[in-house]
Amino acid sequence: MNARKRNKRIIIIFVVLISVGLLGTTIPMGFSYIGDYLGNSNQGTTGLSGSTEDRAVQDYIEGVKLMEQQKPDAAGEKFASAIKGFEQVLESDPGNLPVLGDLATTYFYSGNVDKAVYYAEKALEIEPKYTTVRLNYARYLFYGKNDVDNAIKQLEQIEESDSYYQDVLRLKQEIESANSQPPLPQGNQPQLEIPEGKK
Repeated sequence: MNARKRNKRIIIIFVVLISVGLLGTTIPMGFSYIGDYLGNSNQGTTGLSGSTEDRAVQDYIEGVKLMEQQKPDAAGEKFASAIKGFEQVLESDPGNLPVLGDLATTYFYSGNVDKAVYYAEKALEIEPKYTTVRLNYARYLFYGKNDVDNAIKQLEQIEESDSYYQDVLRLKQEIESANSQPPLPQGNQPQLEIPEGKK
């Protein structure tokens, strides 16, 4: 098996292990509006309005649930559908920051860390103070690339007054305590950024 395939399999297994063990902490953190997406709204059973972006978010959520159920092939299909949806939104609105961040997260969960890094960097070029993307970018660098130095540099750019600063401290502590291999994260996975208007 060549090194590229082996590395991709390792990343997929790592992502599955993260999701299986920690899904209970994954969805609530960073999802201030997740109730709308999981059916706690007045919009019907799914809470989604049916836009391309909403369907992509739903596919992502279902993909994470399928990973928890140890169904990586079905999860991969949902992630592929979410990626397609997010990319369609970006065709007409290339500067859509939440979608850029969500696409990065979906690529990370699908095992494509390079694409996750690419879209996170693209979002941060547009808005350097986009905290959720910067925090997730640090996660991609650490968990996906074992790039401790650059992950810490990303976290150091987030101010103490930021509402996500406790997440920053937790991730920093995990990174700083890591030896040559990063530990399994403790509820510190990348999250989708649900837009304000989706409340």
